[in-house]
Amino acid sequence: MCILPICGSYSSTIQKPKVAKEIRDAVTKLAYLDSRIDMLGLILFGPKNRRSILRAVRDEKLPMVDDQRCLKSTLKLFEKHCGVLTDDDMKQSLANICNYMVEKAAIKEAIIIACGMHDIEESHGIDVGNPKVNVTPAPVRGTFEYCGRVIVNGVSRRQLGSYAKAYQIMVVPKQILDSWHNMIQICFHQNQSQGLCQCEEDDWRFVRKGSWSSVMSPYEKKFVDVKFVVQLEGFVTVTLDEVSQNWRYGLLVGGIALLYITVSKDIFEKDDGRIVQFVEWATRVVAVTCIFMSSKDTPLAVVAVCSCLALCDVITSIMNGGHIWR
Repeated sequence: MCILPICGSYSSTIQKPKVAKEIRDAVTKLAYLDSRIDMLGLILFGPKNRRSILRAVRDEKLPMVDDQRCLKSTLKLFEKHCGVLTDDDMKQSLANICNYMVEKAAIKEAIIIACGMHDIEESHGIDVGNPKVNVTPAPVRGTFEYCGRVIVNGVSRRQLGSYAKAYQIMVVPKQILDSWHNMIQICFHQNQSQGLCQCEEDDWRFVRKGSWSSVMSPYEKKFVDVKFVVQLEGFVTVTLDEVSQNWRYGLLVGGIALLYITVSKDIFEKDDGRIVQFVEWATRVVAVTCIFMSSKDTPLAVVAVCSCLALCDVITSIMNGGHIWR
């Protein structure tokens, strides 16, 4: 008899392979969590006493645990490093650990040893000089996922030669059947402190039509997290392609020209009506928009806008005897 909630849908659904996989994963997860708790008992109480303590049953008149704070912190730490507990018997085992363990600090150390923390010990990196790397996601402890990370290194903003350029990042599965590509997910982010495979659910993107790609500023540093939902035979290739977008120089020149016109010509002085004033400010808005769009890098584009506006202020001040933006 199956005790899992999803078992009941097995006989009534036409997607039996999918439900069977869910059952298999759920059973595997329960077995993993049970083995971690057993490891905790082994570390804290030794091979002789671990089973008797973990499976101890208290009198019904007594509370589950003497120290509620210990159970709460232990449960939180266990679920962080090992996985979420849904089985009451397993929670009782953690309560027994709190009841029998005098040194509470040892519980934390034992959990970290038993479940481990998947540190990003080997993060691959790509840049213009090294634009390609192969990544084979590794299993993440406490989960059924396989993850890998690639660091995309940009250049210094002092290198203005990349002002109108962009980096195109592409992920392509290798030696993996097309039918399994939907089991590969990509998260493209800038959070360096974020753990491996810890992106929010909405931030993950599937590999579609054999590849995934995105565009970024050449001045940024980003991270490509690759996740295999199931164990797959194969790897992915992550590549960086530096793309020249020379049309952005046209936007920069056009924006500067429009700003220059508004401060150096008398075309807006022939009439002093509101319509002329509206046209003048609309021209400036278009000019600022063009300058802002002249670079893929937002901070550098903001600097360009501010620099052009400051220059126009100076020109206007000189032309109007100290009056800025007449």
